[in-house]
Amino acid sequence: MKLIIYASNTNRDHSLALVRALTGFVARKDIEKQVIITDLINDLDSDTWGSPVIIYTRQDDDLDQLLEYARQLLNYRVVLVLHDDKMTTLAKGHKLRPRVLFSQPVDPATIAAVIIRIWAGVAKKADKLSQVCQF
Repeated sequence: MKLIIYASNTNRDHSLALVRALTGFVARKDIEKQVIITDLINDLDSDTWGSPVIIYTRQDDDLDQLLEYARQLLNYRVVLVLHDDKMTTLAKGHKLRPRVLFSQPVDPATIAAVIIRIWAGVAKKADKLSQVCQF
């Protein structure tokens, strides 16, 4: 399982603070960072299915582009961090059906707590599945 982070260069400091907050819970080798939305979508494959995906938006254009790929994002645990809390931005954000939705400013420790909870839940399900599949 991987943790995938999309953050443009303008959100770089936020994503670095988040990675620091996750140190000790998620290995750095399990974290992939993308700065272009198309690279993020190309990263979504069967190896990462069900993984947490953190998306920092920087403007409405990011949301519009992400809405084009909304179907691919349904198979992932999306944590969406919006650039503002305007009603139109929130409406677009909800169309992506994220597990959790934040708007800037948000403390990276808060996002980290959510990711740790998601990460632990996925690990439990994987353990149960491996026990069921043993012969």
